[in-house]
Amino acid sequence: MAALMVMVTVALAVAFWLMSPLSAALTPLVELHPLPWVLVLVGAWLLAGRSSDSG
Repeated sequence: MAALMVMVTVALAVAFWLMSPLSAALTPLVELHPLPWVLVLVGAWLLAGRSSDSG
């Protein structure tokens, strides 16, 4: 039983050690920090479109 507890503890520690940098890198994206910039770019793209009159 003690060996199982040690194995689970080591597995959790390794998983935390491996996932911590990934979690830190993806946090701004998941929290939608770039959303205003994406909306500005999409708005500029829509405003810069061709006019509908074809002369």
